[in-house]
Amino acid sequence: MTMRQYACPSCGAPIYFRSVQSVFATCGYCRSTVVRRDVDVEAIGKVAQLTEDMSPLQVGTVGQIDGCGFTVCGRARMAWDDGTWNEWYLLFDDGSDGWLAEAQGFYAVNVATDLASQSLVSHKSGRSKLDLSPGQSISVSNRWLTVVDIKRAVCVGTEGELPRVTQSNSSFTSADLMGKDGGYACIELHNSQAYAFIGRYVEWDEIKAANYRQFEGWL
Repeated sequence: MTMRQYACPSCGAPIYFRSVQSVFATCGYCRSTVVRRDVDVEAIGKVAQLTEDMSPLQVGTVGQIDGCGFTVCGRARMAWDDGTWNEWYLLFDDGSDGWLAEAQGFYAVNVATDLASQSLVSHKSGRSKLDLSPGQSISVSNRWLTVVDIKRAVCVGTEGELPRVTQSNSSFTSADLMGKDGGYACIELHNSQAYAFIGRYVEWDEIKAANYRQFEGWL
């Protein structure tokens, strides 16, 4: 894994990019958000300090999923009417990347996938929406999954590096899907662009984590 280091345009502190797919990072010192452009970085704003939660994961946690090692490189904290969840950005040892979604002690590993020819986004009255409803079954990466919920969410903060620009307080639509034997998928609509992710639920012991946060009375 080749790590690239840049100086924060706002405070001069080091900012690291482990993944070649990462284009966006949050300075751990001044909270500036920066975008990587070729050989330089550009500051585009600031984000609020993320409040502590009870997640054992942190930027720098390492582990394995299905025999492939990974490093946690970044996080986006999402919020909706009934709570929050974390999206942890993973860089795998083979150079690929993915995500570990964490909500209320449940974990789902997933990777980006193509929606192929499915038309899941409609455009009416100048607004875009996902043409999905709870209980509907669709095929994602040749796997049939059922929509279990659709919600409006907002990104409330970021840390570390991420593969795309994620502005704080930017809202989006998120649909969670479940399949047989722990199959999982998520479809997100940001403005008019849809993104799909496919994977499965995992237990904490499965990911063989190291360098994680520990709490009294936990584990």
